[in-house]
Formats: sequence, structure tokens, C-alpha cells
Amino acid sequence: GSGIPEMSCTLQHTRLRGFLDPSVLPSKLAGLMLAESAGLPIGKEGPLVHVAAIIIRGLLRTGFFHSVRLIPRYNDHLLATALAIGLSSAFGVPVGGGL
Repeated sequence: GSGIPEMSCTLQHTRLRGFLDPSVLPSKLAGLMLAESAGLPIGKEGPLVHVAAIIIRGLLRTGFFHSVRLIPRYNDHLLATALAIGLSSAFGVPVGGGL
């Protein structure tokens, strides 16, 4: 999928097997880069949201962010942050993600 409908399901606590798996990241990035460089009329918002969510999930699995995992409902907040990061990077408006 594109990424935004899956993020909506994930934020509603519906488990999607393999959605945030790190092995999806190279193919998602390669497909996005090839489609954009070919000039195909596709939306890059969904794949960028998906990429941001995979990166955030990967960072949280490292030991450096162990204290963040102790915060109640951290997963929901960080996935919503990934949604904002992906959309703001797709449209090129860094302040738009915070709004």
C-alpha cells in the first residue's frame, strides 16, 4: 500500500503484519526514487510516511531510546509524529508537520 491507510489502521491499534518491518524499507525507497525520477504522476506522501514510520520504529529498537519506550502510549505519539514528518517532507514545508 501507499502508507497512509496503513498508518491510519496502525494508529487505530489494528496490527498489520510486516508493515513496519525494516526489510520493506529498501524496496519502498527504491520504488519511490525510480518512480519520481521517471516522472510518473504518483503521490510521494504515502511512501514517505511509511519510510518515516519504519525509521522511527527502527530507532526505537536501539538501546539509545530505551527510556522513550517507558513512556505510556509512546507508540501512538511517535507514529503520529512519523505521519507529520512524512507529510511535511513530501510537501517541503518543515513547519507544516508541527501544525
